[in-house]
Amino acid sequence: MISASTGVGLVVGVFFGILTLLLGYAFVAMVSPAVQMWVNRSILGKPSEREDMQVLPFDDMASEQSSLEMVFEGVLVEFSWSRVVSGSNDTGVSNGLLGFSTSDVVDMSASRRNLLRITIKISLPALRTVDLEARLRVSETRDYVFDWRYKKVEGGDQMLPASGGSHSQGVHLSDQPAFEYIDESYVLEWQGDYSIDEVGDKAELSVLVGDASLGFMKRDILEMRLG
Repeated sequence: MISASTGVGLVVGVFFGILTLLLGYAFVAMVSPAVQMWVNRSILGKPSEREDMQVLPFDDMASEQSSLEMVFEGVLVEFSWSRVVSGSNDTGVSNGLLGFSTSDVVDMSASRRNLLRITIKISLPALRTVDLEARLRVSETRDYVFDWRYKKVEGGDQMLPASGGSHSQGVHLSDQPAFEYIDESYVLEWQGDYSIDEVGDKAELSVLVGDASLGFMKRDILEMRLG
């Protein structure tokens, strides 16, 4: 249970954080989609904009504060989905949860030809050292779709896959997508095509960033409606 003093501290911290973010928001012509998404998820999100949101608002003030701290540190997360109709020139980009690729869908019944494409983009500044964990879960399965871990060590120049993921079966380090170094930031982009019947009506992306050796990791949990 959060005490009254802790609750007040969270409210004050979030208030000044949002004020700072909005001041920057007002003076930037092109705002990152990740920052726009955070504002819409926050207590200042407009109801009219939330109606069209795919990612749901924050559950509580503590989650909002933790996510805001990540934004201020330059950790930006984009999470979205789009509908894919098989039979077009579009090709599959990953295996489905049941082990088939989108190229196999043409041989299935019409009811399984509609696909959802889940898209994720994570970017973070080139810090001296950093640990990052990213986990994706959908409502129709208990297992994680993926459980990826990355690490940048002092003196290194890459975000490299790290062992330790334990929530997804049969995933090897070589299966993890690579971070690319772009404009002084590390950027990861990923897409996965899945049958609507496989994923259900919700997806949840959990991102943790910090120093795992010290047990200090900030977290953002993004819950998204599907379909």
